Amino acid sequence: QGPGSFQITTVVSDNGLIPLRATNSFSVVVNAVHNGPTLPVQTNVIVAELTSLTVTNTASDADTPPPVLTYNLVNPPSGLTISTNGVISWVPSEAQGPGTNSITTIVTDNSVPPMSATNSFTVVVNEINSAPVLSSQANRTLVGLQTLIVTNSATDSDIPVNSLSYAFQSAPTGAALDTNGVITWTPAMGQVPSTNVFTTVVTDYNPWAVNNQHLTATNSFTVVVSAIHNGPALPVQPSLITIAEWTTLLVTNTAIDADVPALSLTYSLFSPSPANAQIDSNGVITWTPTDAQVPSTNTFNTLVFDGGHLGATNTFTVVVNHLNIAPALPNQSNRVLVGQQSLTVTNMATTTNRHVVSMTYQLLAAPAAATIDTNGVIHWTPGSGQVPSTNVFTTVVTNYDPVAANAQQLSATNSFTVTVLQPRPPTISSINMNNGQAVITWDSMANQIYRLQYCDSLVSTNWQNVTPDVTATGPSTTTTNAIGSSLWRFFRVLLVP
Repeated sequence: QGPGSFQITTVVSDNGLIPLRATNSFSVVVNAVHNGPTLPVQTNVIVAELTSLTVTNTASDADTPPPVLTYNLVNPPSGLTISTNGVISWVPSEAQGPGTNSITTIVTDNSVPPMSATNSFTVVVNEINSAPVLSSQANRTLVGLQTLIVTNSATDSDIPVNSLSYAFQSAPTGAALDTNGVITWTPAMGQVPSTNVFTTVVTDYNPWAVNNQHLTATNSFTVVVSAIHNGPALPVQPSLITIAEWTTLLVTNTAIDADVPALSLTYSLFSPSPANAQIDSNGVITWTPTDAQVPSTNTFNTLVFDGGHLGATNTFTVVVNHLNIAPALPNQSNRVLVGQQSLTVTNMATTTNRHVVSMTYQLLAAPAAATIDTNGVIHWTPGSGQVPSTNVFTTVVTNYDPVAANAQQLSATNSFTVTVLQPRPPTISSINMNNGQAVITWDSMANQIYRLQYCDSLVSTNWQNVTPDVTATGPSTTTTNAIGSSLWRFFRVLLVP
């Protein structure tokens, strides 16, 4: 009832038959009691981040009538509120831990003038480590040696930011995991085909945490590596290859096969590939044409199979050209004739041509009357006017090969000298006896052939030859003859034409 002003009226009556009464009045003023509000004493509080905090900080006020109280916070941390009843509520965020916060409350009544009260307390927010999170990874399929790249980075809601470290709990050989959680892997040949489990563990580090400074998370996914089997492919070869006889054909006809794992390849040549052509285990074709295969046109057909029974073929043509090879004349030594001694020289050429070719001989230089026949044999008997003389014989032989791809006619030449000496009769210079052997020496001309003859009577016409004839090597020649029981023997020496 305060504050207020009240009129007090008193009536007094007696108990007579006719009551009599009397009254009086006065005013009473009631003043209000106004002492102001009072806030309770609060103790300091410790709370974990992300945990709800409730503090009843309601003021008391004995004023009559009770005043209206208004609560306010002085620079409160973000998110902290106070209700109209003075109840403080707060859930510290991740960013607010760790931290120390001073909470100051002001409560004000609605008196005139208004009266207020304050209190303060401290709220310590502790850091709580939250485990990192690895997202689920879908299973994957690789083909052959295809490279796998998976971004397997974890998230972590902790503030301050925690350091994260990644490691494999299980992974195939050769897989790598970097500091950002990115997985890379290129399967090796031996890992195709295969099924591989990747299990990643991520660990954080929170030095401010009051619970656990290290927390982990894991995830797993499967990578299936499929084999590649597309079959081999042979290279495209030139449609026409030309080689010459005596030449070995070499063609690298190696197939390309991208199968993973690699399969062994088997090569073969199938008909109508030429006889004696070969292909090795690497697809290299070699062939040396035989005489019967020159000239010719030949088709090469290659077949390659892999271990998975897929194959490929290719075809190309090889033309073998016949080459005319020049004939070869033998080297001829110089010769010496004496007088009109006849000359015969076999000057026949040779040829390495695979096919029979005709050869024509001709003397480019020769003395008069010299001839050469179709077999290259030279004949000459010097005339009386050609003794003595020096004569050069030059022969040219020309072949003719109508199927040659280079030149149908090729030639060769050779030369030698024939010296014709004036004949000189041999003269016996000595006859000596040595152990029943007659040793006969005569004057000679080098390279001339001499025949020693004997008889045991000068009246005999039956001269006997001492065989063999002797070819002189210098100006004097000696030979022997066994006399036996003869009492005498006569000798003569003939110059053999």
